Amino acid sequence: MQHHTCKLFVIVTALFSLILCSAPAMAAEDDVITPITLDEVHTLLQSDTPLVISLMTSWCGPCREELPMLDLLYSDYRAQGVEFVGISLDMAQEPMEKMLQEVPVSFPFYWVGESAMEDLEVNAVPQLILVKNGGIVQRLVGLLGEAQLRGLLDDFLKQTG
Repeated sequence: MQHHTCKLFVIVTALFSLILCSAPAMAAEDDVITPITLDEVHTLLQSDTPLVISLMTSWCGPCREELPMLDLLYSDYRAQGVEFVGISLDMAQEPMEKMLQEVPVSFPFYWVGESAMEDLEVNAVPQLILVKNGGIVQRLVGLLGEAQLRGLLDDFLKQTG
């Protein structure tokens, strides 16, 4: 009986060690945010495809509140050819990654860092940038209601067509 208990202990310990050793690899596969350079952000700002860029930070309450609405709008407007991307302006990638695990979205999310705020002329968040035909069409600063944003996106699509 003692031999059986010892064998079981060794198996359980081995399994536990295996799980602990594989945890970082599993976390890496679950990344919800991708680092991006300022040059890549400028490429997004020159998109020909209608694009909504959401600039935000993890510490911004209205930004967090806006995420579920943006995800819903992405689902509704994607079929009409409008793409969405989120860009974190946090000092580090991890805070936004944690927020996106708590409030997940379907569209791609990137981290460029706080130092990009001046270059991107961001003085407040949340901020949406509507881009089409290679340039910025409109900047929307602050939390907007869903109906108001739908109206603006409908107008944006009419201009695109």
